[in-house]
Amino acid sequence: MRLNLTTDYAIRVLIYLATDETRLHAVGDVSRAYAMPHSTVMKVVSDLVRQGFVDSVRGRSGGIRFSRPAAEISLSEIIAAAEDSMVIADCGTCVLAPRCRLKSIFAEAVAAFIAVLRRYTLSDVTENPDELLALFHHAPQFQTGCATAGAPGS
Repeated sequence: MRLNLTTDYAIRVLIYLATDETRLHAVGDVSRAYAMPHSTVMKVVSDLVRQGFVDSVRGRSGGIRFSRPAAEISLSEIIAAAEDSMVIADCGTCVLAPRCRLKSIFAEAVAAFIAVLRRYTLSDVTENPDELLALFHHAPQFQTGCATAGAPGS
């Protein structure tokens, strides 16, 4: 099973926000931290706002932040909101479907997958925010509003 790219990006954005829940984050900073196109991050953020994970504040000093603490957002909740389907295989047109047990086995596997993800929150993923932030700051594409802030060696 593989999660879609939108789910991957949504989790990345939320991890970035979880590194410092006390402030607003600029979408441009998220985009630069992951070297993702700004338009892609904007679309993902729009979805996260619509799904209730993120609040958006407009204006010059605006940005995005969690709508509730990271400790209250389970990984299964994020994936359920972002994925269109959790079906492993489309058995509907298969000639074996009437007698094959794979469909029930796959359903059991997905249920186990979701059960594990339900036990973890974004806080579990980001127990080491300083180490994660250091990775963003050392990435060659990372820049902040001022030319030297966050640059290696500054």
